[in-house]
Order: sequence, then C-alpha cells, then structure tokens
Amino acid sequence: FGAMGGARAAACPAAVPEPSTWALFLLGAVVLLGSRGKSRAIMLLLLCALVAAEQTASAQFSDIREWTNRNGGVYTFPGNWNPLDFPGVDEAAVFGIDNDYTVELPIGGTTGEVLISRGDVTFDLKPGSSSRTLTVSNNLIIGGEHEATMTILDGTVSAGNVVVRDGGRLKFERNFPNVSILNICGDLDIDGGRLSRSGSDELNLATGSEVTVRNGGDFRSTRYRLHQNSTVHVLSGGIFDHTEIQIAGSNSTGDGTLLIDGPGSYVESGFANTTHYWGVDGHAARVDVTSGATLLVDGELNLATEGDGSTADITIAGPGSQFLFPDVGAELIIGGVNGSASLTVTDGGFFQHIGGAGISKVQIRAGGEINVTDGGIF
Repeated sequence: FGAMGGARAAACPAAVPEPSTWALFLLGAVVLLGSRGKSRAIMLLLLCALVAAEQTASAQFSDIREWTNRNGGVYTFPGNWNPLDFPGVDEAAVFGIDNDYTVELPIGGTTGEVLISRGDVTFDLKPGSSSRTLTVSNNLIIGGEHEATMTILDGTVSAGNVVVRDGGRLKFERNFPNVSILNICGDLDIDGGRLSRSGSDELNLATGSEVTVRNGGDFRSTRYRLHQNSTVHVLSGGIFDHTEIQIAGSNSTGDGTLLIDGPGSYVESGFANTTHYWGVDGHAARVDVTSGATLLVDGELNLATEGDGSTADITIAGPGSQFLFPDVGAELIIGGVNGSASLTVTDGGFFQHIGGAGISKVQIRAGGEINVTDGGIF
C-alpha cells in the first residue's frame, strides 16, 4: 500500500489533453503576427502566455454525460445517461443524484473525467464472475458543494489525479476473496474530504506522486509505504492516520518525504509492538514537523539502521510542533550499519516519550545524532 511502479505503473491511463479557449486564441495570434512580420519580442511574449495557459488550464470536456438513474444500473447501458450513451474516452461522467445507488460495470469502462458531486455511489466492478476496471484518464473528483461518497467494490479504478473535496468521501469495500484497488497515476489531494481503507484493499501511487491532506481532510488506513520518490504533505489541520507508515522503508525502491505543517495537522503511525523502518537499502527518509503540527509514532522506530548508505532525518521545529513516542518499552534507534540518521528538535519544538513507567531506550549508533537547539525540548 503506497507508491507503485513497474508493471502496475504501466497500466496508468494516458491523459487526454484539452486546449483552453485562451490557448487557442493565443496560438492564432502568434500565427497571425508571425505572418505579418511583427517583432520577435511580441511573438515570444505570446508564446510564453500560450505555454502558461496550457499549463494552468484544467481538463475541460465539451461532452459531458450525466447519470440519470437514481436507482442505479449498468454503466454501459445508454439509457442511464443524458445525453443517451455512456461516456467515451474524451468525455466527462457526472454523478449528481442525491441518492444511494450502485453502478455496475460488467465490461469495464474508460472515460476522460469523473465527477461525483452528490449522493452515495458504489461502483460494483465484479457484477459477474470477473473483476473489471474503470479507467479515468484525467481527474476523479469527489465532493465539493454537497456530500458525496464513492465506494470501490471488488475491482479496480485507475485514475490520473484524485481529489476528495469537502463533504466527499472515498472508501473501499470487498466481498472476500475479492480485492478492491485504486491506482493513482498522478497525485492524490484530500482537500477537506475523507479517504478510508482497511483490510487487503489496495491504494497504489505512481513514482514521484504527491499526496496532500489539507483543510481538515482525513486519510486513514492500514499499512502505508511512502517511497518511489513520493511526498506526503499534511497541512492546515489534515489528519494522516495509519496502523503503520514506512518511509523509504522495508523493500523500499526510492526515497520518501513527509511534511506535517500547521496547527492541528496530525500524523499517527503504528500501535504497540509495531516496528518501523525509515530509511533502508540506500534510500532517504525525511520528515519535517513544523508550525505547531504533531507526529505520533507508536512502537519501535528505526532510523537508517539497515542498508548501506541509507539516511533518515527528522526535524521538529517551531513552537507547538511535537513528536510523541508513547509505546511503553519501545526503542528509538538512530543510525547503524553504515546508515546516517538525525533527530533535530529546534526553535521551540518538542520531543517526548510518553509511555509512562515502562523501560524505554534511545540508542544513538554509529552515524546517528540528536540535535537539540534554539529552545527545543527533548
């Protein structure tokens, strides 16, 4: 559960580019001015504006199809859509009915964008004997102005970017022994919404992906692997709560970065007797807790204790920023086996082992260091 690569990454859909109106206008202006011999400076300016317009324009689809059957039904049945016919690869599918219903995909489907703006929609991806895939080449967006829920049941959803807005919820359900899977080939943004996952269901992120949990967003699950050069940002009161977080950890294939910033922003990993490995196999793990945020790790924490050339660095900086280590008898081990690791508590930051009267240890091995500076408390 975490970043994906290799064969799974190859299943990512290709984004469907959609030029904006301004981009087309600017392109026409460039051609017109070029044909009239105007100055190169003006042409360069327009070309720069063209590039900027293309980079900032969101995917817009001229063809939008709205789901109309409030009782649910088959995704590929034309009569369930307005206009008639199910969405194609360059169209947007909108689910805006305020009701609880199930959409079945007996043969899968591919569309340009999916917006779930209202209601509770379950996508049954195994209505028959075989699991199917819903492919969204651009954005999958849940919530916004109204409460909206998307449930992935017994199959796979592969999307470009996923955004869970205020009032939105994304969850997984499955009928044993089936598995529900979400492949994200771009970024995941939980902006005030909620994503929940448990059991054996999978959330797979592409190499270099970015996960942002912000504005009171809530992301809870079981094991999460933060690697493949990916980043998690927990901002503005976001919550990132997992039974185990590995950052460039066991079987890692790349670096991982976790930023927790701002009052109310909270990350919790593990439970009693959990063992964490942050930074192994020559990879780098970096964690920054800043501006009043909180990191809580329950269980043993190993910072770059295995693997030649691994690094792990934790910084707790700013008044109200805190790193809590509550497990009775658990160890914090910093460095070892040619690894380099550091824990820095600075500028009013705070580290505390809150496990009570149990025997606990902090080991600083070769290559490890603890720095407490500028009003930091350890």
